[in-house]
Formats: sequence, structure tokens, C-alpha cells
Amino acid sequence: MPQHLESAIQALEKNQYAQALAEANAVLAAEPNTALAVLVSGLALHGLQSPDALTTLKHAVGLAPTDPQFHYNYAVTLQHCGHTDLAMVHYRACLLHDPSYPNALWNYGELLRLREHFALALQLFDKLEAIEKTKRAKMAHRMAVCCARLPTELWRADDLFKQQIAVDDDALTHWEYALHLLGQGRFTDAWPHYAKRFDAGAAISVYRTDFSCPTWDGQFACGRLIVVGEQGAGDELLFAAFVPGLLAKAQASGMQVVLACSAGLVTLFQASFGSALVVPRHISAADFIATQAAAGGGMPGETWQVMLGDLPLFLPKPAPTAYLQPAAQDLASMKQEVLVQQQQQTRQNLKAPAPRNLPLKVGLVCSANPAVASANRQSRNVPPRMLQSYAQNWPDAQFFSLQTAEHQAALAHMPDLPVVDMSHVLTDFSRTAALMLQMDVIVTVCTSTANLAGALGCDTRVLLQQHGDWRWWGDTAWYPRARCYRQ
Repeated sequence: MPQHLESAIQALEKNQYAQALAEANAVLAAEPNTALAVLVSGLALHGLQSPDALTTLKHAVGLAPTDPQFHYNYAVTLQHCGHTDLAMVHYRACLLHDPSYPNALWNYGELLRLREHFALALQLFDKLEAIEKTKRAKMAHRMAVCCARLPTELWRADDLFKQQIAVDDDALTHWEYALHLLGQGRFTDAWPHYAKRFDAGAAISVYRTDFSCPTWDGQFACGRLIVVGEQGAGDELLFAAFVPGLLAKAQASGMQVVLACSAGLVTLFQASFGSALVVPRHISAADFIATQAAAGGGMPGETWQVMLGDLPLFLPKPAPTAYLQPAAQDLASMKQEVLVQQQQQTRQNLKAPAPRNLPLKVGLVCSANPAVASANRQSRNVPPRMLQSYAQNWPDAQFFSLQTAEHQAALAHMPDLPVVDMSHVLTDFSRTAALMLQMDVIVTVCTSTANLAGALGCDTRVLLQQHGDWRWWGDTAWYPRARCYRQ
């Protein structure tokens, strides 16, 4: 190996990128197509954060297209720069030329897992373990997640989750294990693991709301005040199923309950849970003290807090039933609103033959909150054109869009479907709930509106991605009239 090239590699290993680049360039000045020198040059450029790094590494791969190391280094750099798709191509090329390249098995397996190619990811992890005769850090967790999504490998998932928890008691593993157990309907086993979700925090975008009170111990005692909150409207709606049971026990023991929820849920929860004091979740300390006084609560030492999602630790899972109802004024308003829309539709269709039956009123929701850009959330959406292709041939149906104004642009992709845009009346969950109760059926993707429709007892059809959310296990595990359609 030329002296300059050897020096370049040594400098690169020490993260001395400028020297590595200078030594590599000295080689290339004499032999421009020395593939290893081009590779070192590209890696040094990446270390120096040069925009020329990827171009140089691509050139290196072109000079040595069958060398797995070149593909691997290019893939790692692509992944670091955010070009995940192309990185996966080159990890695969690396393994084509060396099927036992350990780090490529590891990195490519993880990217496949995150893309939900669980069978292939597990195959790569199993192969890596066989090669190295041990599991890498977090490997049991990754393998467990794959097994939990594969019917033929479910038997391995529990043991792998427990292995990882025994090694490092990792909060993310507890979370994934909880989802696995919930997805199998093993609710009692799941809740202690689910309770650790806030320890995972940013990794799963779950954050605890702190009301500066001690955590409730599950005891009901006269004079206590308990503040109940949760993050995320979908979870608030689902776990509100436990609130009637909580209120019954609290009322019997002389304990006051404060529900601190998303602002858009306040009216709905006030109408649904009359004996609770309902306040917006983000309240100031002064407002909180005022809330205690208004509720007849005691001093701060007698005030406790608990997350809605932790109520299953203390209360039995209720039977699926309708447990939410909109405010009476919203219900009356939405009845009138739908009547007006139907009259307008009738006037537009005066020349059309009268339908044999009254039109079926179908509420549509085809996308999750557009403000949430995560890949997981976006993968729940159904393209409007696809929905139109199925729905436009439904006879005697009138469609109502139950999506807020942020979703209006989607209606442009359903021009052949007679959809009434109702976004102008959907100002909070109570009004949305009142409108849902005017529908014959709700067709929705997995988002907060699906939970709302289910909790109202509506005829709810949920369009799910391939690996649907745990709450849709058994369709009616949580909601009495839900039916799921899975990819």
C-alpha cells in the first residue's frame, strides 16, 4: 500500500480529517482512479462536513462496485445525511457481495424494522446473532418488536422483551412490550409496562403533564382531590372509558375529581361527566388553586394527580359501551345543520329520480391531523382518490366530511363524490360528536375521530394500516359498534 494511502487511513481512523484528505489527494494526484483513496477522500470530506462527500463516495463505489466495504461506507454516510432510501439500497448491495457483513446486517436490519419489513429484519438479526454468538446492545428489543408483528414468531416475542428488560430495564422496551400485550388483548399484563411510557419520553413523543402534585396511589379517601390528565386527544378519548368508574368510586368516598383535558374536549367532557370539574389541561398555578377552591378541595397536600392512561392500574377495564355524549345545545344545532344540508341537496337533485330509500348519511375522515408529520401518523391516511374510487358507486348515499378546515384541500381529490364539507361547524369535539350522531355510519382512518365515534356508540368503520393500533384488537374490545378493515 502506498505510504500516503496508509497515512490517510491512519489519519481517518483518528478522526484527523484534514490530514486524511491531504494524504488521499496526494495519492489521487498520481493515480486519479485509486478506488480506496477516493473512498478515504469521501469519508474525510464527510468528516469535514463538505457537500462534496456524497459525490466523492458515489464515485468510489463506481470504481469498486463489487466491494462490500465501499457500499457499506457509502450507505452509512447516506443514512447520516438523511438519504435513508438510497442508504438501504447500498446496505443491500453490501450484503449481496458479502452476506455476512456484520454491521450491514445490523444497520440494514434496523432500517427494515423501522419500515415494518419485520420478517426480513428478523432474518438479518438472527443471522447476525449466529455469526457473533451473542446479542448486541438493544438487539433483543429489536428482535422482539419484529416477532411481535409476525404471527409465526409471536411465541418468541415475550421471551425477547423480558431478556431486554432484564438487561437494562429500558423504558422503550417496556413501551413496545406493552403494545405487544395490548395488541393481543392481554390487558392486565400490559398496564404495568404501559405505565412506563413517559420514561421513554421523546423517543415515542409522549410527555407527562405535571400538575405539581404527588402521584395518586389508587386510594379513595374523603376530602382528597385528584387531578386526571393525559396527552393526546385520541388517548384522552379512549381512556375516558375509565372515568365513569372513577367518578362512581370517588363520589361514594367523598373525593373530588378534576379532569384536565385538551381545550377542544372540555365541553364534551363536561356534558359526559357531570360530577367532575373539567378544565383545560394547560392551566396556570393560580388557576389550579382556584380550581381546587371551586371544587371544595383541600390543601395542596391532599391533592393528587394521575394520568388517564394509568387508571387501568387501579380500575377494572369497563365493558365496551357508549360513554360520551355532546352538549345538548350542540346536538340541537347539528340536527338543524344536517337538515339544512339535506334540503339543499334535495333542491340540487330535483331533476334526478327519487331514491328508493332515504339517503344513507356517511361521515368521512380520510386523514390524521396534518400538523403531525411523523411517518407513522401519515401512514394511517387513505388517499382521497382511493376513497372516492370505492365510495362513488355506493347507491343512495350522502357523504359528509367530518374533517376540520386543515383538511379541506383533500376534498379537491374527490370531485366525483357528493361530499358536504362540514368543517365550518367543527369547532370542538362536542360539536363533532353531535354531528357524528346525525350520521348512519362513520368511515374513518385511525385518528382521534375514530375514538370519538367509537366512544359515542356510532356505527364506526375504521380503515387500518397493515399493523393497526393496539386499541383495535378484536374490533369491539373498547367500542361497542366498531368494525375494522385491515390492509
